[in-house]
Amino acid sequence: MNYTPQLWTNTTLGPIFSEMLYSNDTVSKGLVRVLENIKYKQVVTTISGDLTVQAYAVNPVTAGAITFGDTEIAPVKKQVYHTFTMDAMRSTRFGQDMKSGAANMESNEFLQAVLAYAIPKIGRSIEKDFWVNLTAKLDLVNAGEEIVGVALTAGNIVAELQKVYSSAAIAEAMDSNEVTIYVPRKVKQLIAIANQNALYRDLIAVSGDSVSFLNIPVQFVDLAGNNMIAGRKSDLILGTDLASDFGSLEVGKVNNTGDEMFLKATFSLDAAVVVPAQKVLYKG
Repeated sequence: MNYTPQLWTNTTLGPIFSEMLYSNDTVSKGLVRVLENIKYKQVVTTISGDLTVQAYAVNPVTAGAITFGDTEIAPVKKQVYHTFTMDAMRSTRFGQDMKSGAANMESNEFLQAVLAYAIPKIGRSIEKDFWVNLTAKLDLVNAGEEIVGVALTAGNIVAELQKVYSSAAIAEAMDSNEVTIYVPRKVKQLIAIANQNALYRDLIAVSGDSVSFLNIPVQFVDLAGNNMIAGRKSDLILGTDLASDFGSLEVGKVNNTGDEMFLKATFSLDAAVVVPAQKVLYKG
């Protein structure tokens, strides 16, 4: 099979990597804050707290409490590498109409099929890596409260969510209307089963794909095991660089004599937590 390797970098990579990044729920639904243009590192500041009205005084004293939280985010080089054969792509190549999007920027039918196949899968891989990294970062910097968890079941999910909701670590942030409880994807099924009990319906509200616990949004993400995280969503940050100098996407042959192909994507990615004292990490 004759094939000319294809390499996308810099401006040609931008639209493709952007579509990869936004092809997962965490980014496309705005479940966390996304910083797209971090060349090396960036300091992110969050301001929280309250100011207090007081009686006038010639020499006033400070009243209220404002907290400034700084954290550094520095995306590191990561990659996805996968090998395949032309035959493995045949059903995609000839049996499906190409959808709109970055995949259609290539006129070559095979490349369209490869991009249509790879873009959402790399996007999901980025999402999974982000949540593993974020959990490790939050564990490292010591969350405001770490709760020793258990294996989550339909029988205990309400009680365990109550532990997260009741944490003093997120009490101050509750006024921001940004507090979110992040749970593993498997919990969606557990909540559906638990919600069949009428006793829990005042605690868990389900409307289509939207779920809340005592009016706090619950989001189903790629958290490992039985872990849960709670806090302001704008304090949880995914950092990358859509125009990275080393970013690339390449499709080529593994060797000149065989039919095995490879797809390699190189990009930058990092996770960061601002004001960890106002976060809950449930370690199940």
